Amino acid sequence: MTKDRSCLGSKLAGLLALTLAILGPDPAGAATAVYRYIDVARQAHDGGRGIEVLGAYWQSVHQYAKNLRFTDSAKKAYEMVNDIIQTVDFQAFLTSHLALVTPDGARVFLLKGATASDALTVDYEKARLGSYVPARPFDFAAEISVRADAKPIPQVKRGFVIGAQVAANAGELSHRTMLRSLDGIMQVLEPQNVARLPVEAGGQNLTLLARKARGEVLQTLPDTIKYLERYQKINFEPKIEQHKATGKEFTRVHLSMAIDIPAVERDYPDLAHYLDRLITSFDLNIGGRYQLPNGLSLFNFTFNSETSEINLELVTADGAVIPVDDKGQPHAEAALHLAELQSHSGLMVINARGGALGLEFDLHDLHSSFDFKEGPVMHSGGRIVSLPPPKVTGRALGIFPTWAIDLSIPGSIDEYATMITQGILKGANGKGTYLRQTVDTRDPKATKVTVDMGTMLVDNFFVNFGMRVVQKFVWPSEDVLGEMRQALVDFSGHVANDLVRLSVVPADIAH
Repeated sequence: MTKDRSCLGSKLAGLLALTLAILGPDPAGAATAVYRYIDVARQAHDGGRGIEVLGAYWQSVHQYAKNLRFTDSAKKAYEMVNDIIQTVDFQAFLTSHLALVTPDGARVFLLKGATASDALTVDYEKARLGSYVPARPFDFAAEISVRADAKPIPQVKRGFVIGAQVAANAGELSHRTMLRSLDGIMQVLEPQNVARLPVEAGGQNLTLLARKARGEVLQTLPDTIKYLERYQKINFEPKIEQHKATGKEFTRVHLSMAIDIPAVERDYPDLAHYLDRLITSFDLNIGGRYQLPNGLSLFNFTFNSETSEINLELVTADGAVIPVDDKGQPHAEAALHLAELQSHSGLMVINARGGALGLEFDLHDLHSSFDFKEGPVMHSGGRIVSLPPPKVTGRALGIFPTWAIDLSIPGSIDEYATMITQGILKGANGKGTYLRQTVDTRDPKATKVTVDMGTMLVDNFFVNFGMRVVQKFVWPSEDVLGEMRQALVDFSGHVANDLVRLSVVPADIAH
């Protein structure tokens, strides 16, 4: 209790000083503003409702703020905050036309207007989202739910458990098809084969490698490949290297991929404009590696939002992926043959830095575990096992430093960051933030794929405010949603047509 009073007192003093600086010679008005805010902050903190309580009191604060004199930049920032708080109802985000409320109180998010499309149908009774059914069995069902969870972690009184379930009938297509595809590409990337590949401007592209890979299903999905390549910039560059100690040759592969916005704009102009605005609205740099239990890395990757480019680097030899050490030196004794994979485990290690709206964050050592177990029913999945709270610095909207934000919210940025990471680690029903997948191949003509995933967001000021920002500035418009639906219809049509073609191929190619 003494600690809470001390914290409240320090915030009161800081707020008083901050408000005095704004109001100049009006100490009485400053004190009134500070006491009014402290009352709001206390109720928000005690009630565990964060921005919902603040929003309820915001109107009186807004009326008082009309009498203050702001600089142009401060006025613009204030108007933005006021617009978010006053015009966006957080509860409406969960009960909008995009949501279907099920009997158990969960909300299932569906695409508005999907029922009006002949190629995309929705069964509201079962919350089933499916693509059209071609001449052979192929269907897809997805469900996303959000429900309240009382007392998810000790520090907060409510959280939102987010879950998703996906089920599909993929015909002859299975995880083994993909492993054989990757194995075929590894065979092509053997040094003696790379030396004979014709060099194209910008490196080897995916289509060229797919045509040359042996026994891999990418050859039977030409429509899907062409559709994906139409909207991507893909650069695939293999380089032959020789190990100094042993003389053995390896192929070091650099793969880069990026969305081709002008190409998207030709077919989906509203979606292209939305993606371009979304990508350029924040800065994000991610670097990571996939680490094996022996400490070696299977591949490294980076992402840069400025170029929207994903870069991947790996080493191959003898038709296998070759792990490397911290110095990038390959270890052939630990080679991984994808087509022969029976069981596997690894750890994704990620570091990230980014910024938006003037605030910057720095995240180190995000760890996600992955596992794979082969069988008539394949099991695989991943889960976040380590997530340190990110460090937040900078000035919100280029004006408010983080220490001023700490003074003006219930709690502090560091406390909220810790709560959010703890909620993510606890996840849905204590299972953590996870993704699990099963592929049932017991019927060679009707592979059943199921995916289950879940996480949790705690109900605090930052999460609520972030959801409001998403709804106000990030959530796509009806025109963009319409083009998203059309892109889904177009993509599923290419996949379905290729799967029809695949059905005439002997099943052992896929299985």
